[in-house]
Amino acid sequence: MGRREAAEMEAVIEAIADELENYRRRDVLTVSANEIAREFGVHPNTATAILRELGLEFDGVYWYWKDKK
Repeated sequence: MGRREAAEMEAVIEAIADELENYRRRDVLTVSANEIAREFGVHPNTATAILRELGLEFDGVYWYWKDKK
């Protein structure tokens, strides 16, 4: 994922995972993948991949946790 070293990318993924709880409202994420990408200095496609890896799903409008439908 991305052109960063594996350890650096893992740190970015962990930081995003930690921040997601601040953006969570009733199992829906209140921030976009683009906003996450800007905040953490990654490409929007990388932010999207990270969100999916962390168990979120995009329904065309919102990101939400798949296991919490």
